[in-house]
Amino acid sequence: MIFPFNQLNVDVSCIGNHELDMGIDHAAKLMGKTNCPWVLSNLVETNKDNQPLCGVQPYQVVEVQGFKIGVLGFAEEAWLDQFKPEVDISLL
Repeated sequence: MIFPFNQLNVDVSCIGNHELDMGIDHAAKLMGKTNCPWVLSNLVETNKDNQPLCGVQPYQVVEVQGFKIGVLGFAEEAWLDQFKPEVDISLL
């Protein structure tokens, strides 16, 4: 799916629950092959100095037709149970 995704010229993408179906490491590997930044604003790995999951950015600012647009992405609390005990995470 990486090739068709990259053909869409996505400006910013947010991690959703299905990006993580095959695990965090696999998701990070695939996201690294895309040509856009990924965001997740409120879910951090507490054992990695409170960095966002998969090493993505907490936010991104893009410029579109002269306008600066801030992009945030939020995970819901129900996500927390899907990661334990493998990953030590917390919502901000």
